[in-house]
Amino acid sequence: MNSQTLNQIVTLVKEWNKALQIQLAEEMGETPDLFLTPEMKIALRNSVMNSLQGWGDDHAPNLIGRSLAEVTNEIVTCDDGWQVFCAVAQYCDTEMPEFLTLSLGRFGLSFVDRLENAIQNYGLGDLPEEKDQSIRLMAIHLLGQWQDLRFYEELLNLYMTLDVISDSVHEAIYEYGLHLGEMAVPILYDVLSTQRTAAKEGRVAIGTSHEYGMMNLAALGALAPLPGIYELLRDLFKLMPRKIMGVLAFGELADSRAVTLLRHFLINHGHSQDRQVIYEAVDVIKRLGGQINDLPIPAPDRSNR
Repeated sequence: MNSQTLNQIVTLVKEWNKALQIQLAEEMGETPDLFLTPEMKIALRNSVMNSLQGWGDDHAPNLIGRSLAEVTNEIVTCDDGWQVFCAVAQYCDTEMPEFLTLSLGRFGLSFVDRLENAIQNYGLGDLPEEKDQSIRLMAIHLLGQWQDLRFYEELLNLYMTLDVISDSVHEAIYEYGLHLGEMAVPILYDVLSTQRTAAKEGRVAIGTSHEYGMMNLAALGALAPLPGIYELLRDLFKLMPRKIMGVLAFGELADSRAVTLLRHFLINHGHSQDRQVIYEAVDVIKRLGGQINDLPIPAPDRSNR
């Protein structure tokens, strides 16, 4: 592909991403992202993407002096598509414009293989080059957009092998699950269940990726309530050395059975936990309708004031 066309596509993607952020801000209003349930996030994404349908056709002539079709028709081979993908990845936050995903999707499994290979080759750990980080993240996001169910399990298994992972990778994997919707729940459940068995046998230690996996399962479980989710989170909570994410996962799941577990935890082990764990556990118990008046709750630490 010639450099002029590639630069024109980059220009379109940059401007589309700006439009995406503006539309997202307008539709979210004052609602913090933290308060959006999975159902709300899915509905928000669908609404925003629907609002941007036709954006490329409408804006390409003014931005680059050519029609969108003229430009995308020059993405002829899978190599062209990969060149475009690598060039625009750093200018996308979490989504690629539909006019580009449709063009890349024409290459079918050949392009899917390129995305999967990039993730496997880069891994999920720290990367020194920002461009490589962007390619990896957008590969995860695009496979999620295309609802690649088979690779989701492979990605999760890779994810579970690491303890130090960037927030952007955690978020990309969560977004992957959101794109899959209820189809993600049994896969994530099975992966975490396997990790539970391995942890009980002493073959793995529950770390950061497991913690975020628990949060994801608790959140996505609202899309497809699967029998056994509470029991799986309960078992992992007992195995995890850092309890805070487990407590937050129970709050996300909102299963009242967590009240008894968390009350016993605070009564028997609260003395060895830091204040944040205790306060979060008390908050979850309270929100789920449990009694907190008899719990050992430490006074706020005012030493830093």
